[in-house]
Amino acid sequence: MPGPIVFPRKSAAVHGPVNLLYVGLATLVAATSGLLFGFDIAVINGALLFLRQQFGLTEVQTEFAASSLLAGCVAGAAIGGWISDRLGRRKVLIYSAVLFAFSSIGAALPRNLTEFTIARLAGGLAIGAGIAWLLKTMVSGLPVNTPWDYAIGALVVSVLIGLAAGVVPAMRAARLNPVDALRTE
Repeated sequence: MPGPIVFPRKSAAVHGPVNLLYVGLATLVAATSGLLFGFDIAVINGALLFLRQQFGLTEVQTEFAASSLLAGCVAGAAIGGWISDRLGRRKVLIYSAVLFAFSSIGAALPRNLTEFTIARLAGGLAIGAGIAWLLKTMVSGLPVNTPWDYAIGALVVSVLIGLAAGVVPAMRAARLNPVDALRTE
């Protein structure tokens, strides 16, 4: 059986050949992660109406319940590499799988908003730690622990993009007369 397809790199800054199978696998994992996050967003959006009715939630409580998984993912990814270094990759993966299983049950059978939010937060921690483990396993040269200045820089850029893409157009739309805006379309 022939080996993986390998091309030499043209950049002088990076040494060694490019393994297309490896790059393809990393791309597949990243695309699957994006698909699953999109799927979770679609599922939680479909369930929000029923959650609001079941628990009598306000807007803020609904938003907190919906975003708790993503907050857990951020926290899990932030500490996943550190925990993996301390406990070992295999233990972290097993603990993440068990935590995810319990969080799935907890999110399916909550009695109140607190239980639901904690279950989704725990699921996010498991997913984030699992992603950090996967990155560390697949790309061992990749620093899983990101320097704080890069993290803060990325946060500032994301806030600026959010403002430019969401808040500024919304403010412009709020100043429009609704009747005139509908007539122009």
